[in-house]
Amino acid sequence: MALTEHHHHCSKHFHFKKIKVRIVKPISDSLKENPRYLTRSVQHKRRLKYRWNHPYAGYNSPNTAAARMTLEQRYKADLITRDTQFWKEDGDVCLVVEAVEFRVHMEKMASAGGVYADMFGEGRFEGECTSAQKPAVFIPDTTAMEFRFLLAILYETSVISTVLPNGKTWLYWEAVLILIPLVERQRLRPIREKIFVGLEMLFPSKAAPATPASFKPIIGGMENERHRWGRFFRVFPIQAINLFSQYGNSYAAFMPMAYYHVAQLSVEDIVNGVEDGEDDEPVKLLPDFIPICIKGREAVCRSRSTVLFRWIFDIMSGYGPEKASELCTGAKAKKGDKLKCFPFFKKLYTHYRESKFLDGRGNALEGLNDDAVGLFKYYMCDPCYQLVLKANEDGLKENWERLPGYFGLGTWEEVLQAQGGADRAWDS
Repeated sequence: MALTEHHHHCSKHFHFKKIKVRIVKPISDSLKENPRYLTRSVQHKRRLKYRWNHPYAGYNSPNTAAARMTLEQRYKADLITRDTQFWKEDGDVCLVVEAVEFRVHMEKMASAGGVYADMFGEGRFEGECTSAQKPAVFIPDTTAMEFRFLLAILYETSVISTVLPNGKTWLYWEAVLILIPLVERQRLRPIREKIFVGLEMLFPSKAAPATPASFKPIIGGMENERHRWGRFFRVFPIQAINLFSQYGNSYAAFMPMAYYHVAQLSVEDIVNGVEDGEDDEPVKLLPDFIPICIKGREAVCRSRSTVLFRWIFDIMSGYGPEKASELCTGAKAKKGDKLKCFPFFKKLYTHYRESKFLDGRGNALEGLNDDAVGLFKYYMCDPCYQLVLKANEDGLKENWERLPGYFGLGTWEEVLQAQGGADRAWDS
């Protein structure tokens, strides 16, 4: 078949009869010049732009000329390139994803479960599989970016979550966003289990958080501190709700805390979305979830005064003018301190009301912080101080039990039953 070659700047155009394919410089060169495309990239939005704008992006679509070409035709047209990161010289299987060829190990692929266990588990695959011109398998409906994330987990060059030496938890949120759709399509249970371990750090479902803000892990892959503590914490709750809701009850256990994180946003963010970059479209909640989130946000904000800090109102209405509890012994003997327990408590209560600390926020799973606990310990007698600690703990536990109901999800028991049903369906 004759080839006609035209030079136009840096591009080349080859004609196979009526099939016209545009070729840009090899992906391997792009990866060297643009490390943001590597699996451990921290710029998720740019990845997605690359995916949809790159000339190779549509090869799995039956409506493109390249998709109608056989693998041999793609090789002849130099459309298949080796992956620079996952080309293992001792690999025993070659896989093609989009326009990229990977040479890996069957045993590693089988460990992912699902379709890969079916193909490569227990010696099921037979035949030549290491020739660069004759790849063993073409993986459809998968992007090279998704596949690199999968291989990074299988080869342990990256992790979804971990516990750092200082005891803090660490979560690779971008990996979660990329891998969940792949896991659901290809039924990769071992990878799903790893994702669940990571999700439990950010969206706990097993028990009330042990300490305020204990469900805020360090997020891996942040560009800088401003992005980490600013825009990210406004964007990820919306991403979570939109993603989890696509798969029925498969992520039911994480929905209450996903809603709770949304409740920390302003009404404007919930309704209009959050911009995730200067030139990007805002990340928006799916329309059906906006009323649920607004109603739940109102319930969560109210619960700070009606549940979490109800004990403050109980003390104000039940004690005084000097005692703050039945066992109150009066003020601690500290030089210069004239306030007894109840007068101090009343002063603090007034400050809380004026600052809208009690009912103007959505963080209903965060009780007294360390500074507040220190103030109570310093100014109040030990019986009153112990009363405050217990009341704070009880308020957190009660609000935890009520959390799913704030968003119309019933009780935790019902939520976990739904999750259990989805988990069993995975095995059927």
